[in-house]
Amino acid sequence: MSARARPRLVGLFVLVAAALTFAGIALLSSGQIFSDHRTFVVFFPNAVGGLKPGAQVTLRQVPVGEVSDVQLVFPGTNYIDSRIMVVLQVRQGVIRNISGPSSVAHLSDAELAQAFVAAGLRAVARSSSPVAGQKTVDLDFQPNVPARFAGIKTPYPEIPTAPTGMELLNDKLENTLQ
Repeated sequence: MSARARPRLVGLFVLVAAALTFAGIALLSSGQIFSDHRTFVVFFPNAVGGLKPGAQVTLRQVPVGEVSDVQLVFPGTNYIDSRIMVVLQVRQGVIRNISGPSSVAHLSDAELAQAFVAAGLRAVARSSSPVAGQKTVDLDFQPNVPARFAGIKTPYPEIPTAPTGMELLNDKLENTLQ
């Protein structure tokens, strides 16, 4: 009994197996197949050079997600007023309330953003590598700092920004000079 090899069938089988293997590796390496995300948006009024998709998002210096998109948007009819729109993806489950049934897991993205903003959550673009010019988005609770909302409608809840140290220094310098 001799089985005759079918080279075309074997070749097709090898190509399909290689394509499926490649697709599986790509899905698993993206890290997004098994994780859910919460999506928020931040509008920075000033330049955030070095902030790119894939940049780290931290909450109180703990890595919680990444930047998924950075866009320049013009909220009005003139092109002088602009904002830097940054879309944040925060991994579900990295922010937990361990004190009882009022778990943050049961809150929608909008409800969570509203509760955290009421507690003083603010976003700041910080330098993560001064040599390479890379930036991250750092979220922290600063209830004494006024929230800066852009008020631009998006499908995601907005997290307000806080002025950076340089912005505060610049304001003090301008006030002193006046």
